[in-house]
Amino acid sequence: MTNRQLDFMFENEPPVDVHPMAQLFLHPLGMKFTPEMMNELATFIFDMCGAKLHDVAPSTVEYFRDWKDDREVDEYVPGAEYTAAWSENLPTGISVCPRTGHMAGTLPAGQYRWTVRLGPQVRYDSLGGSGSPHEDGLWIGALEERQGPASPQVDVSSMTPEQKAALRAALDQED
Repeated sequence: MTNRQLDFMFENEPPVDVHPMAQLFLHPLGMKFTPEMMNELATFIFDMCGAKLHDVAPSTVEYFRDWKDDREVDEYVPGAEYTAAWSENLPTGISVCPRTGHMAGTLPAGQYRWTVRLGPQVRYDSLGGSGSPHEDGLWIGALEERQGPASPQVDVSSMTPEQKAALRAALDQED
């Protein structure tokens, strides 16, 4: 099963033997679930409770207002009924509900330009791994670049002289 929101959030496909939404439970808020728990949570929430993650591509809606007087804003962002709505640059006095896409508030007189984004606010950086629950990874902002592989940590204090020499040689080859 492909889903454009999942494709945006995850750089790796889930294993074929788990629920396709199980990846959503990779290290949420720093918690670590076992693969079995992730699969059971996804099955419960999406199959038994009926929650949906619509197959819509992340997109943007551009707004421009040029008013001579203060105006009340009370409208829904088109497309927000299928995914989250959010903005990093709303004008002062305006808010948007991520769940409903309802934009409301008082916009003072003047010229304003802003963007509302439709889709996930976060995505998963597997830090170069496969996205397994046993590997390190972290959730980053939707507009952030993935970091790529994490540098391995080496404890040189427990290495033998031969291992240290091999490490020095490998590091010299990198330069």
